[in-house]
Amino acid sequence: MPYVSVWVDDAELDEFDSEDLVAELEKRGYSCVKGPASMEGLERIQHLMDCGMVEYAQEETLRMVAEQIGRPGAWARKETP
Repeated sequence: MPYVSVWVDDAELDEFDSEDLVAELEKRGYSCVKGPASMEGLERIQHLMDCGMVEYAQEETLRMVAEQIGRPGAWARKETP
């Protein structure tokens, strides 16, 4: 499969308009969200899974369930000495 490799020297993302970056990524078939803080519930869990952060996704799921059943903090992993 052919591909194109592009190298950019010393680019600062602050030099680009966020809307232009999002438009370009969406044009290439990507979905864009502002960031984890803007995501809620299962959308955040899916984002973590997509990024390969399975352990964090599991912890976040347990945190959400603990809050729903009225036991916040019960999800925290206990450190073993």
